[in-house]
Amino acid sequence: MRRSCEQHLVLAQMKGKDKSNEITAIPALLELLDITGSIITIDAMETQTEIAKKIIDKKANYVLALKANHTTLYSQVKGWFETNQANNFAQIDVSYDKRIEKGHHRTEIRSVWTVPVSAIGALYQPKLWVGLQSLVIVIRVRCLWN
Repeated sequence: MRRSCEQHLVLAQMKGKDKSNEITAIPALLELLDITGSIITIDAMETQTEIAKKIIDKKANYVLALKANHTTLYSQVKGWFETNQANNFAQIDVSYDKRIEKGHHRTEIRSVWTVPVSAIGALYQPKLWVGLQSLVIVIRVRCLWN
């Protein structure tokens, strides 16, 4: 049996209103696009609860970067991963992958751990993050060589 696999990549741009920013422009852009069944990736500045809700409402999924701009949630998730990495994720449902890439005078090692959001326990304001199912940490080490 032959499996069919479709891939779609959409790059979109929209002129924002004067004195506005990406946080206000992204919901308007999402409204224009048919993102049904898509995975939307957004960097840390646009990691906003309303943007996550809009993506879920449009029947899509998201991968959002979590950085220190969400102080409490970031500290909680970072601390949880540090503690559980030190304990080798004992009795936790975790997925792990490691990739090593060499090229352009460097070696890059990426280690990725994924856990269900339920593993964290009492996540800070979980109801604000509609559709949140997993948390992921990526640790990247880059070594330069001649």
